[in-house]
Amino acid sequence: MSRLVKLSSNAFYVKGRVNIGVVKIEGKLLLIDTGLDDDSARRALNLLKGLEGRLEAVINTHSHADHIGGNSFVARRTGVPIYAPEGEIPFIQNPLLEPALLYGGYPPPPLTKKLFMAKPSKARPLTSLEIGGLEIHRLPGHSPDMIGIAVGDVFYIADAVFPEGIVKKHKILYGFDPERMAESLRTLMRTDYKIYLPSHGSPTGEIEELIDLNLAAIENVKNKVLAVLEEGAKSTQTLIGDVLEGLGLKYEDPGMYMLNASALKGYLSWLTRNGKIICFVEKNIVMWALK
Repeated sequence: MSRLVKLSSNAFYVKGRVNIGVVKIEGKLLLIDTGLDDDSARRALNLLKGLEGRLEAVINTHSHADHIGGNSFVARRTGVPIYAPEGEIPFIQNPLLEPALLYGGYPPPPLTKKLFMAKPSKARPLTSLEIGGLEIHRLPGHSPDMIGIAVGDVFYIADAVFPEGIVKKHKILYGFDPERMAESLRTLMRTDYKIYLPSHGSPTGEIEELIDLNLAAIENVKNKVLAVLEEGAKSTQTLIGDVLEGLGLKYEDPGMYMLNASALKGYLSWLTRNGKIICFVEKNIVMWALK
């Protein structure tokens, strides 16, 4: 059951599968993300009734459906504006872009479920939000322009870090660009806040060990891709299958397979940019090989 948890005198969160941040500044309330769907947003709005102040705005840390799925409900129910990083706004306003990005074309039905595609909502550039007391940190990688938001000693870090249970279960941490994910994790390591709240997981004051765990997971997948290619050149499909098998992963749901296949393609781009591997076409099939 969702509940409102206090982190500091002006920082709270609605605990759930996706945590929703709540900030109170000078009597104004802000929501940080809105959860997966209308129900998530409805629960958050109901819990705000226990705080003094009026909801003034929603800030989306990034455009993934489990963070913006309640946007349309909140906007319809309250009329408050929604703000987001500029690079995320096209995906918020036209959510079809997210599953299209994952698939590489018009998405099939498994990628148009609410886990992958939210309802559309209007969003304004975060730079136009005129409320002080917020520190915005750029944390791209998991999505193109993701941010974290700090309020006093509390840092809402979105999906920059995943908890140990998710890391061990999924092994592949979804990211648009794993190289930038790793850079953002190292940026996070250099910060010093009393409390860090990931969108998935519990608040913690000890973030270093969790960052190391996430960095190790990224490095493990990268090394697995290279190890598979040591066997010889592989097509994209074969390479993805061999990497998944090497990691002990097996998917029966096409949507989850496509999500992780997209993440692995990010590793191929990273390794190609860095000169570790090459891609070429052979008999109309894209192939990958060690350089």
